[in-house]
Amino acid sequence: TENQPPSLREAMQTKTLEESILDIEYFLERDRYRLSFKSTGERASIELYHDGKITQKAEINLTQCVNFLKKTTDAMKAFQTESSNPLPCLNPFIVTLRSEKVTNQVKGCRSRDNGNLSKLIREGEFLLYSKNP
Repeated sequence: TENQPPSLREAMQTKTLEESILDIEYFLERDRYRLSFKSTGERASIELYHDGKITQKAEINLTQCVNFLKKTTDAMKAFQTESSNPLPCLNPFIVTLRSEKVTNQVKGCRSRDNGNLSKLIREGEFLLYSKNP
């Protein structure tokens, strides 16, 4: 827990989270998808967008949201080291984490991230479809 941002450490202890938005935007062939996590205080939700239109929405458990945000911040560090490849990318992604104090964004290519983004997307979709507030 020492490597976590202070807001995530505090959230795990107090069971509340400052207002945060996490967007994972990615492309599959010509389709654009976005998983969007939102948290405010003691509530958290997730939305799935396909080509700019919301297709699914659910409330999720705050603890699950905090755990997912921690995994995402860890993954963002790895994405930063992988995103320096100058070759063209056919499957780009953008991960953006916004809180009241800071915004972090990482851009990368799915074909060069060793499947890490796909794992995050699968876990996010599991949270969306399991609907465990």
